[in-house]
Amino acid sequence: MKHGSDIAAVAKETGLKLQPVGDWVSEAQAKSAQMPEALQKVLFDAKTIKDKKVSEPIDVGQNTYWVVQVKEVRPETQLTLEQAKESVKEAVLMTEGGKLAAAAAKDALAKLQKGETVDLKWSAAAELTPQQAQQTMPPEAYRELIAVSPVNGKPGYTLLTGLPAPVLVAVDKIGEAADQPELHDQMKNVLAKNQNDGTLMGFINYLKTQFKEVLGSQKLTSES
Repeated sequence: MKHGSDIAAVAKETGLKLQPVGDWVSEAQAKSAQMPEALQKVLFDAKTIKDKKVSEPIDVGQNTYWVVQVKEVRPETQLTLEQAKESVKEAVLMTEGGKLAAAAAKDALAKLQKGETVDLKWSAAAELTPQQAQQTMPPEAYRELIAVSPVNGKPGYTLLTGLPAPVLVAVDKIGEAADQPELHDQMKNVLAKNQNDGTLMGFINYLKTQFKEVLGSQKLTSES
């Protein structure tokens, strides 16, 4: 409340990192970029846009919270065909390029998991804590990342989904987190959920093989 109109002051006082958006963002672009729904709801709310105040903390899941502020607004306009031509061309190229990249990433992952050599230019190795992973990737990508581990001294590989572009990750080692016991419970909860979901679906699929499915209808009345 003290810095309701100055998010930079809030970031400075709390020691949090300020991440300004470098360009205009429309509601359609936010959805396309898979911005968390809770964040979209606040960011494009009429009151948020009108007041231009620093928002309350927004829970986007995985123990991650965002605080945002709308700095400037411009009315939505309908572009002419000539004005939109380049944007449409770029969007088509990005869509088709994304499909090709996803297919290539899946092919590379399959080969890596078989132990084959793949000519890839990997980025420099970096250490990543569970908190950092939660803050920088969507929930599905986070679950995919923590589900993979090295095998027999060799890296484990996974393909992260839900990101703007497919990302192949090699996990070389998993460090100890003995000095942060709260992380153990956090990881156990996520892994337990994934395991329970898989067990439930497996049981349902088993039942389908044992019992014939019958579809019907039931008339509901208020008569006793």
